[in-house]
Amino acid sequence: MSKKKQNHKSITSSKSHKATNSMDARLPAVGTVIAKRDRHGKVRCKCRVVEGGIRYNGTVYSSVSAAALAAASDLGLESPTQNGYVFWALDKLAKA
Repeated sequence: MSKKKQNHKSITSSKSHKATNSMDARLPAVGTVIAKRDRHGKVRCKCRVVEGGIRYNGTVYSSVSAAALAAASDLGLESPTQNGYVFWALDKLAKA
């Protein structure tokens, strides 16, 4: 069985990237670790907000949804799209 090629928006350079003015205001501060938890509260995966995007599993993604898609794939979820704010439960933080 061949694996499908994943098309994630990512920044693959190891150089540091400057934050842009387009950084989404809904994201937590740079340096914040975001954990994906299951319904029992167990941490399934984590990412970190960095300048230029979201770092997940060693890769900096340009959007929270791209990082969510990569994490979902690692968790065995096969959805072709992911809303990153829902996946990482950032939508719940904004309402609190």
